[in-house]
Amino acid sequence: MKIVSFNLRRDFEHDGDNRFNKRTDIIKSVIEKNHPDVIGFQEVLPEALAWLKSSLSGYTVVGTGRDDDLGDEATAVAFDTDKYDLIQMDTFWLSPTPEKPGSRYEGQSDCPRTCTMVLLKDVSTKAVFRVYNTHLDHIGSEARLHGAKQIAARIPEEKLFNGVPLVVMGDFNAFPQDPEVRFFSEKAGLTDFTESIGGTFHDFGELSTPEKIDYIFASKEWTLKAAGLWDEKVNGRFISDHFPVFVEMYNK
Repeated sequence: MKIVSFNLRRDFEHDGDNRFNKRTDIIKSVIEKNHPDVIGFQEVLPEALAWLKSSLSGYTVVGTGRDDDLGDEATAVAFDTDKYDLIQMDTFWLSPTPEKPGSRYEGQSDCPRTCTMVLLKDVSTKAVFRVYNTHLDHIGSEARLHGAKQIAARIPEEKLFNGVPLVVMGDFNAFPQDPEVRFFSEKAGLTDFTESIGGTFHDFGELSTPEKIDYIFASKEWTLKAAGLWDEKVNGRFISDHFPVFVEMYNK
């Protein structure tokens, strides 16, 4: 199974030729070329969510915006419609009130943060697994740690198919040595399958040394086969300001 974490970069006018609406053709071409099983997207504005749903042939796309009116960015998840059945989907807010849209932790930026969980069943093998896709705060390190702890605390409390293999992925806005990242391995018992891939955020090539802030963590049931970056250019252009990260893995 191939899983990808992909920060789309929301549509900013000042990005010029790198604006989202000018990258949709190359985003689609790279996804079609690699055809991953599951993709966790971050920075998905409503128009980008609509585009994903209408343009990604063969995928089901779920997720909702982070604001109190369910607008603005979503942490959307796409999965191969023919290979997987959706059993359950939930978006919760990283806050003391996770069921309240738009809610945030104290000390966080003005941006609410969400996590989208999907419970999927493999149509051919009947195996069930869970995916969490998130985008932690870009300013508050304490808020990021609270968010990481909240996601980890939710895992053993899942009522439906508790204990199935799982993946936690996304843009954590933190480096590997930071507490909010180390928490997933040291306290939640997950393994960073993207540990060796190098930097992920490159700011459309402006950073000479990309920074690793995007991750895919997996539970002990999974065995890693390969990991890497979608770091190629298409027609001389980057598909985002982050390199999407991928892992290929199988269930023991």
